[in-house]
Amino acid sequence: MSESPAIAVISLPDAAERRRHMQQQLQAHELAFTFFDALTGERGATPWFTHYAADAYLMHARRLAAPGEIGCYASHIELWRQCAASGRALTVLEDDALLTEEFAAALHTADRLVESCGFIRLEANKTAINPLLPARDQRLAQVNGFELRYIRRIARCTTAYMISPAVARAFIAHSAVLQAPVDRFIQLTWQHRQPLFMLAPAVACQAGLSSDLDRERLTAGARAKNSLPLRLKRGLFKTRNSLQRWHFNHTAGRLACSRVIASITPATTEGSAGYSVRSPATRGNA
Repeated sequence: MSESPAIAVISLPDAAERRRHMQQQLQAHELAFTFFDALTGERGATPWFTHYAADAYLMHARRLAAPGEIGCYASHIELWRQCAASGRALTVLEDDALLTEEFAAALHTADRLVESCGFIRLEANKTAINPLLPARDQRLAQVNGFELRYIRRIARCTTAYMISPAVARAFIAHSAVLQAPVDRFIQLTWQHRQPLFMLAPAVACQAGLSSDLDRERLTAGARAKNSLPLRLKRGLFKTRNSLQRWHFNHTAGRLACSRVIASITPATTEGSAGYSVRSPATRGNA
């Protein structure tokens, strides 16, 4: 490739320890990157969102929005805008990311796939707790030693992902209303209409560093009392979301998987070694 994938690290300007943590890791991988000065959300939702849907936020998070969550979402929006304006895919990292030795190789692979996939998660996707439930992701292809998977249900956290300009524009268009934290918004595939993919094994995870946002969630963002009416309302809300997710996976998601598989050829890799695609006859239902 003629140029390395663009990387932006979301970090508060005064988070010196976290910035050193990310700088050391990315320099070890010989990857160029920029810091994006994280927004704080202290001014509320108005500067970045047309409306704050408090009732919807309560259904998604069982509490109201903390300032740090607003700032986190707004920071991702600003990077999506940069991605859309640049016309290039962008890798977004949060400053508590812990990168594995295979991070650079995964980034190189994701950069070759992101035009057709649109969104590629680089951290792990949690497995279903109940073995009777469908798997959260579906294996599609083996590319350069990584499995490309379609995400049926994405886990929370936005620690590390690569996004294309087209998906960035779609996310921006559907983020006018603040209705959930940014990671829960990304889960709403039936709203923003963007299928989600991932590479396995994961090459990033959270390092477990403490943050102001964690403390805010325990104080200003305290959970609402789990009364019977609230439990019933959230139960109906989650059931409706599950049905909408199921429909998206079996319609737009299935079409997206077919399109992505058709776009992958041995030329996608550096030679055909290790390249394989699961045939439609052997794939599970999306």
